[in-house]
Amino acid sequence: MSTQGAKMIWAKRGLAAVPVNAEALDFLNGHEDGDKFLLEGRNPRNLEQLQLFWSLMQVIADNDAAYSTRYQVRWDIFSLLEERAERPGYFMETWRDRWGNARSQPRSIAFESMAQTEFNSLFQRCLDIAVEWSGSRKKEIEAEVWALIEPNKGIFRKG
Repeated sequence: MSTQGAKMIWAKRGLAAVPVNAEALDFLNGHEDGDKFLLEGRNPRNLEQLQLFWSLMQVIADNDAAYSTRYQVRWDIFSLLEERAERPGYFMETWRDRWGNARSQPRSIAFESMAQTEFNSLFQRCLDIAVEWSGSRKKEIEAEVWALIEPNKGIFRKG
């Protein structure tokens, strides 16, 4: 998997940075001991929001044969949200190529920087789509999402 432009989450452990998500681990595993690389860091408002969104995309990808990656799931969910005209132009970027063909791709949204109420609303709409596509109960999907984020708590998470 390419980590170019991926959002990598790291945790400080003493004087070391330890990878927390798959993108960070893939990035680290792509280097030999002693390799030097440049990382830019920032302190986002809410990393849990970023993890929730991408974990939901992963749960859908893992349980739907139509998808091999969570990025494909995001594409389809954003396309559907755009189609439902919830926020035209917010989820998908569209343009015309040099031959005049319409092209589109999902916009990059900083989930970790969204206000909590805005993220909650978006996440619930994405969760509703997951329920619609899978026929599973919302609580089952939520449990799988939390199991990815907090594997030791899984379905026993309070809240």
